[in-house]
Amino acid sequence: MICSVNLHEFGSEEGFHIDNNYVSAYPTFDVSRRKTFRPTNAGCLMRNMTHTEFCPVCREGMWYQFLQRVSLIDSVDVAATSNPDDTKTITLNTLKLGQLRASGNEVVGETLGVTWTKDGVEQEALKDKFVVDASKGSWKVQVNLVTPEVRSDPSGLLTEAENFVV
Repeated sequence: MICSVNLHEFGSEEGFHIDNNYVSAYPTFDVSRRKTFRPTNAGCLMRNMTHTEFCPVCREGMWYQFLQRVSLIDSVDVAATSNPDDTKTITLNTLKLGQLRASGNEVVGETLGVTWTKDGVEQEALKDKFVVDASKGSWKVQVNLVTPEVRSDPSGLLTEAENFVV
C-alpha cells in the first residue's frame, strides 16, 4: 500500500542552481495546490529550520518591516547651555547600525551617512559627525542607511530627517 508520493522535477542540472545564495523563482505548491514560488532552493530559515540564516529576500523584507515601525533617528539633543564661542553642542542619537554596530555584529558595506544643513545650506565640514557644535539658526540633520541587505528603497525608509532650531 502506498500512502504518500512526492515527485519533484527540476529539469536538467545545467538549468538548476542548487547554490543557496542564488535568488530565483523556485516552484512550490501551497495547501490549496496552487503553484507558488520561493526565492531560494532551500537556503533560508523560513523554508528550512535547520538552515542558519535567512535568504536575501527575507532579510530585505525584514528591513522594510523594521524601518516602517522604527525611526533611524532616536533623538537630536540640543545642549541647554551655550559653549564659550556662542555655539551649542548637538548630539545625534541613532540606531546602532553601520559604523556604530557592536564589534562582531558588523555588516560589510553598511554605513550611516549624516548630513547637516543650516538655513538650507549643507555643512560639508560636519558630514558624518554625530556630535557637532552648531551656531544659531534653523538646522536639519539627515541620516541615510546604506546596507547591502536592501537593494531598493522606493518608500524612502532608509532615510530619516529632523529639523531643529539653535
